[in-house]
Amino acid sequence: MKFIFDWCQKFDEEKREWRNDAKVLSLEIFQRECCFASAKVSIFLTDTSSIFSKKYVKIGVQLDDSVSKIDLLFSGRVVSFPIAFEKSYVQLELISEPENYQNQLNEFEQRNIDQYQRINKHQFIKEALNFDDLFFSEDDLNNPTIFLEGSTTCFYWDMKNGELFLSDINQGEKNIEICSKDILENSMNISLAREPYKKVSVSLSTKWTQYLSGLIDLYPFIAKKFSDGIICSLTNIKSKIRKLCDLHNGGYDILSCTVKETDPCKLIPLKIFSKTSAKFTLSDEESPKKTEIAFKKFYFHGEMLLNWRRKQKRSETVNLNIVNTNVDYGREKKIYLRLNAIQLPKQYPNWNFFAHYKTGDKILFNGFIFECKENHFSGGSFDEIKWNKLEKIPDALINDNCNSFFETERGKNAIKYALQNAIALMNYSSRYVEISFCVNAANFLHTTINDQIILIDRRFEDGKIIGKIIKTRLLANANKKIMQITIASSLGKQISNSLDQINTYIDTLKVADDEKSKMKIDLQDIIKDVEVTNPPEEQEKVLAQTHAKSISELESQLKKHSTKIRLSLAPQNFGYTKSRNLNLPELLLK
Repeated sequence: MKFIFDWCQKFDEEKREWRNDAKVLSLEIFQRECCFASAKVSIFLTDTSSIFSKKYVKIGVQLDDSVSKIDLLFSGRVVSFPIAFEKSYVQLELISEPENYQNQLNEFEQRNIDQYQRINKHQFIKEALNFDDLFFSEDDLNNPTIFLEGSTTCFYWDMKNGELFLSDINQGEKNIEICSKDILENSMNISLAREPYKKVSVSLSTKWTQYLSGLIDLYPFIAKKFSDGIICSLTNIKSKIRKLCDLHNGGYDILSCTVKETDPCKLIPLKIFSKTSAKFTLSDEESPKKTEIAFKKFYFHGEMLLNWRRKQKRSETVNLNIVNTNVDYGREKKIYLRLNAIQLPKQYPNWNFFAHYKTGDKILFNGFIFECKENHFSGGSFDEIKWNKLEKIPDALINDNCNSFFETERGKNAIKYALQNAIALMNYSSRYVEISFCVNAANFLHTTINDQIILIDRRFEDGKIIGKIIKTRLLANANKKIMQITIASSLGKQISNSLDQINTYIDTLKVADDEKSKMKIDLQDIIKDVEVTNPPEEQEKVLAQTHAKSISELESQLKKHSTKIRLSLAPQNFGYTKSRNLNLPELLLK
């Protein structure tokens, strides 16, 4: 076995012919999971001046001297000033980092984002979850490892051509059998790398703001404070009633205020209403003639329509345990995950009562985005015939029927994401046995960390042990050529078909109802208080107790005691947060 060393102009230079630019005196190539391979190579020094201008190297191997075929083994670039600089040789440090590695990572990111964009975020996904804007922010996209959080795969960089692959942590693409007789004497070492996780506890939290809206007529609530169920006064308070609508903001919009003076007999035909007050006598001592006067009663009826909007901050935390039943004893771990804020599409407003809409306008209503089909005035109810339904939006934000984000489809997808993260941790921890050994490099030269070893030895249970390669080290010089291999083995304790088990768990998941956390709206919650001072009955008492000598004195007294209505509405934008904790059943994995 002979190693060939050639200088190159660039990393990805296609190798057609080998020149053997320098004689290789010793070679060490090392690679481990998720890293570029590195190499130390000592070469016979022939040209001192040119060595400082060279950047890229390719190393090939000729396995049989009788066969001229040379296989590419390693491509890399020089990463440091030559070391061990002697008269006859120089040692170089190399790394198999391709020039386009960042582009490859960007392409990997984009493939995952494209896959996410093709998936309806509000439906269950059949494959492993890669991306959701609840889990990651735009800034996270610069880090491609985030796409592997809920997966049992890791990066593998091919040291020959610098291409990026994904390698499963438990299963290799190629199975390689190695018997005890292939292992160099006294080179095997078995150690416990870690204690596996028996249980992982997950705490998944989210925050959102829930919005509700509706229409309310204030008139009936005010009118029932009067004795006849109709707003009434001895003074004309029409303008004051209309001003009530202008006093309210902070979550309220006045839509219509059409309060008019009316004939009460038309409203309640079978009831007799007095159109004037009781008669009052003027007490003028100089005039022997007694004068009596009565005042007109004003009755008012109409609509006072308000559009109300309620905003409630909410937080919710899901707690669950995942138990690996394959492990009799093991560690426990707790992980905390927080979802990004749930937001409605900011470019679309909520549908409103009594509003003008034009063709093409887009609004949010009842959990969907709608597009207006024709110009119209909305009035007091939503007419779906005039709208095209486009797509669904996160339903936890829309109505009071949903008191838990995690009972929605997208919320259950978030639980699924958390489960995948937890199970990925379990699977990594299950590789708790590490075995390293040395073999003849000539027989296992092209072994990589993308392979799986079946180690056959009668001392193991069932006569063999299976493990994924996590490290390789090639050591070669004039005296020896060996390959040191390290494998990680779960001893059959890894979790199989975890995604199927997660889907089954999610399908049967029922979030417990909680009356306290429901966002209920009652009209009494909106109208805190209606207070009426100086209704017509009180006005008559005041006038009866007044010793007036003239009509103007009575009118002045009546003006001082005009009917007043004070309306108090509950604030709609709450500052406090409704919080809820959900303890879900354990997920038992095997």
